[in-house]
Amino acid sequence: MIDPLDQHVEPDSPTSVDGPVPLENAELDALQDAYLASDRGAERPWPPKPGVFVVIWPAYLLVGGIAAASPYLMARYVDDSIALPAIRFLLGTFVLGLTILLPMVRLSQRRSTDPIIEASMDAFSLLLPLQPLLWFMVVPPIAVRASRILAIDLHMAFWTMLVGAWVGLTLRHEHRRGTGADAIRRMCAMAGIVAAQTLGPLGVLVAISLGFDVPESSWMLSPCAGVLELASRPREPVSGEEWLGVGAVGLVAVGVWWTVLAERRSVLSGERHRDSSVDVA
Repeated sequence: MIDPLDQHVEPDSPTSVDGPVPLENAELDALQDAYLASDRGAERPWPPKPGVFVVIWPAYLLVGGIAAASPYLMARYVDDSIALPAIRFLLGTFVLGLTILLPMVRLSQRRSTDPIIEASMDAFSLLLPLQPLLWFMVVPPIAVRASRILAIDLHMAFWTMLVGAWVGLTLRHEHRRGTGADAIRRMCAMAGIVAAQTLGPLGVLVAISLGFDVPESSWMLSPCAGVLELASRPREPVSGEEWLGVGAVGLVAVGVWWTVLAERRSVLSGERHRDSSVDVA
């Protein structure tokens, strides 16, 4: 039996110079339904569903927004001494949800069917509803500089991509081995994520205490510390060092995802070729 998702040609079907004549849409749909009903289709359903955290994310944003807005409700007059700490608290809530709570939930779930694609779907599904809340801060009276919001937005997106790739590779290893959840491996992956949050700021603080001149871009080595640093001067333009730090994280994130997707494609191609050879035999 030939894999139904492979390009299918009947023995007597005509061919053109460029290759086989494509099947009709109805035939392709029937073949795809047959594939999804087979055992291999059941192992890799398409499209993969986003994680459960996508469902609770709006509630998380709502609770964080209420907590950040509570000083406005209790104060008779609102000035920057109340507004700016509330903004930093809200941004910190966002980035902790993306880079700590999301991987914690993903690593607590059962074995994933396509962890790489599901990680990218998680990042997109969580970052999209965040955009109105971020860019609303540009509007007066909050009046955060637009370049600051852009830098914060990109910094959170890049770190979400990195964390998602880390989680996806962890679960991908389990999927390739065909084993159940590896608790030790998952705990080590979560420990690495926590270390990425803490080791960078600790190193910067130690360097400052020793009298070294630390560039502003050093704070971008941590997702939460980088966002809080960018939000510390909300109405000033983003400095060149800060853009350099954000851009460096972005280059690493793009490079990691390029490698991850290329590895996934080669693995799937190998599995598909091997399965087709077995079916033909």
